[in-house]
Amino acid sequence: EYTYKRTIRENKVYETITKGNKIRRNEHTFYMETIPFIVQLAQQKGFIVVSSEKYDLYNELYVFKKPE
Repeated sequence: EYTYKRTIRENKVYETITKGNKIRRNEHTFYMETIPFIVQLAQQKGFIVVSSEKYDLYNELYVFKKPE
């Protein structure tokens, strides 16, 4: 049996996994391109934006479609 703890601060995720007397710690740095960059990249690959919705400062939803 093991225990798992995760903490998220800004763009970093810190994990601690404990099994018996063994402890493993991981640190992950997450990076995401800007939304304009992603939209431009999708358009360069032939996709069009079907719809987009901005929910708040950090959450947006884009739906892309490749024309037939």
